[in-house]
Amino acid sequence: MQGCSSDNSKLFGRAVVLEVALGCPDTIPPESERLPLMAGTSKGFDFSPNTVSSDADDTKGYVENIVTNSDFTISFEGEVRKNDKLDQFGVGKFVKYYNDEVKASRQPTIWVFMDYGPVSFRGYMVITALSSDGGSNDIVTLTTEFKVSAADTIDVEDNDVIVPMTFSRDLPATKTTATGGDAAFTVAVTGGNQPLSYAWYYNDVLIPASDNPTAATPTLVNSSVNSLSSGSYKVEVTDESNQKITSTACVLTVTTTGTLTSYHLSSADGKSVITGADGSQSAALTVAAGKAVVALSPVPGTASMGTPSIKTAPAGATATATLVAGTLTITPVAAGSTSVVLTDGATHDTTLLIVVS
Repeated sequence: MQGCSSDNSKLFGRAVVLEVALGCPDTIPPESERLPLMAGTSKGFDFSPNTVSSDADDTKGYVENIVTNSDFTISFEGEVRKNDKLDQFGVGKFVKYYNDEVKASRQPTIWVFMDYGPVSFRGYMVITALSSDGGSNDIVTLTTEFKVSAADTIDVEDNDVIVPMTFSRDLPATKTTATGGDAAFTVAVTGGNQPLSYAWYYNDVLIPASDNPTAATPTLVNSSVNSLSSGSYKVEVTDESNQKITSTACVLTVTTTGTLTSYHLSSADGKSVITGADGSQSAALTVAAGKAVVALSPVPGTASMGTPSIKTAPAGATATATLVAGTLTITPVAAGSTSVVLTDGATHDTTLLIVVS
């Protein structure tokens, strides 16, 4: 019915997939090197057991049989097309490979993989049949056959049921980081077919791993963030079977201030003082993460503070400070206490204690 999902496992032809890969018998090719041979129309296998029998008088009326060996065969038939699809091994490459190996006095061997419903066949095999059939107006078909080349490579494995991927740790909806700090985004995934790959996006634009190596890992680290770093971050996780899941989009807000937000530089009562935006005096500026940005302005109702400047810089081992156009920026270096002496541009100085936590 239109709109209903298809269950290809009910169709025998679509439940059987044959792939091949070049290589040597001592190394099993990875999944990325295995390609469908061509547009297949039929596939099959035959163990062809060879047996010996006994009709001795102790068999109680039944002939007993013993399997001595098995002439295992995989057969395949597909359509010949002028241009093979890019994700197939291809007819032309397959035919040429057979001819080149025979001319070089080598065995035309190849790795063969065939998914057959709940199991998979795997083995290093030799091409033992290769023929084509078709009239001038018919679809041309190619038939091939594989038999065992290296007995110890033949294996039948259960096809594991892939558990759907889920985030055991997803991204939060929002995150806040101070200017100059590091913003880390971490996810954890359960299920899926290992290995997993990670692709991180900033405002729906892929972050190249060449620009930020952590963009290929479960934890994206955006170092020394600034206002341009604000935006939406998410990750797409893909497993070996191309199953994909996408995380919650996390909106990063980068703050431009430290723990305290605003200051006034005043010359009240013949000396300079630093007060908070609410008018209360503050004895220290605590820098917990990133940079602290202090906006200096006169206390309302007082005379202009003139041109503020740094008279004595803080200890560089703990923090550094710059003052440009009335904006004091404190950059932490290491945990500890230090101070900066500011002047109001006239005759008054004031000391601001800086605590780097």
